[in-house]
Amino acid sequence: MRRERAAARVWAFRERTELEAAALFDGLARDLESSGAPLALVQLAARCGDDEREHAVRCRAVVDALDPGLEAGAPDLRSTLGPGSLSVEARALYASVAVGCVTESLSTALLLKMRAHVTHPEARAAVAAIARDEPRHSQLGWAHLAHAASRGSVAWLRPHVDAMVRAARGAESPPEPDLDLRPFGILDAKRADEICADALERVVLPGLRLHGAI
Repeated sequence: MRRERAAARVWAFRERTELEAAALFDGLARDLESSGAPLALVQLAARCGDDEREHAVRCRAVVDALDPGLEAGAPDLRSTLGPGSLSVEARALYASVAVGCVTESLSTALLLKMRAHVTHPEARAAVAAIARDEPRHSQLGWAHLAHAASRGSVAWLRPHVDAMVRAARGAESPPEPDLDLRPFGILDAKRADEICADALERVVLPGLRLHGAI
């Protein structure tokens, strides 16, 4: 039962972060709309928020299967990211890059590896559903960045990218190091870090460089 309880704690953490991500996408959709962004981006951000709420439900199902009654804790439902001095338009781009280009791109890479090992039924269903949606969330970030770069310089993002990467790589609750939790859709910290480093070098940083964000 120790493995089940440890896995449940990670999935409870994921439930909370999915709700936090939903709030960020909701705020992003509002900022995109108020700044006159293309309707397709606004609609995609709103859909991403709905996806994240569904992901939270999936995470809760895993928790209830592993350790019924374990609470996720109160999510931080801030709906914006970035320095308070940013305009609404810049704030939206900051969020798109931080959440879409960075966090969701790394999440996609991790989920693809998790999917190869997960066997627990509820965890397998959750990983499959989340892995299906995360690429779309990443695409929102890249589409918004490409749109912004086509209209002007996005070099102001450069000083913020390191912080975005640190936040993304520290987003997962680390499992207990002596337990193999792969059957529950949880990679060990060392392997997860290797996957993130590879995705950064092959996908995230080249993409940001292409658009002039680094």
